[in-house]
Amino acid sequence: MDNEPVAANAPAHPNKPRRRTQEERRAETRNALIEATIGLLAEGGYANATTTRIARRAGVSLGAMQHHFGSKDELLMETFDQLLLELTTQMSMDPGRGEALESRVETLVARLWDVYCSPRYVAVWELFLGTRAEPHLREEAVAHRSRSLRIFADLWWSFFRDDAASEQVVVDVMHTTLAMLRGFAFYSVFEKDEAFFARQRALLKTFVVDALRSGARAEPPRH
Repeated sequence: MDNEPVAANAPAHPNKPRRRTQEERRAETRNALIEATIGLLAEGGYANATTTRIARRAGVSLGAMQHHFGSKDELLMETFDQLLLELTTQMSMDPGRGEALESRVETLVARLWDVYCSPRYVAVWELFLGTRAEPHLREEAVAHRSRSLRIFADLWWSFFRDDAASEQVVVDVMHTTLAMLRGFAFYSVFEKDEAFFARQRALLKTFVVDALRSGARAEPPRH
């Protein structure tokens, strides 16, 4: 067999992995620190997420941690941002425009159930509860939550505006639904019976559909 000439511009080591850029390495380290924080919060609460434990789990030194996040407070708020971004992303996925109300509600409730009953959401609550004694962090956490709820309200209105009499009806149903989901998030820590949770999801879907339809039949308030 004749030897085929190697192209002049062929790479010398075609299987050699590409070196990561400095920006990629920076992003990976920051993400590792955030994920370490989420894990420690979910497993042992706010007090468990010390700087030493976070750095150890992320596989970096305390100096490297400080280089990427000037303070633990900055890391905690970045972690909070990441968790709320994940929740907002799930909330923003259209449940099926044009589908029947029951189908849209079922899709949205199932999606949010998976988010709220996951260990990552436990970390959100730990941040809320843990920052109560730290006014500067508490203020930021409350502001983050308020912004997220405004985004959620706009999304729910876009999903169900044709199913209820007013935006207020939709937003009220949203708040009640999210409150129920947060409650079940705590249930999931102790209760492991999937049949039990299947019944609760069914009840929750029925509530949302009926509440939206009741609001649609009700006469809007006069101003």
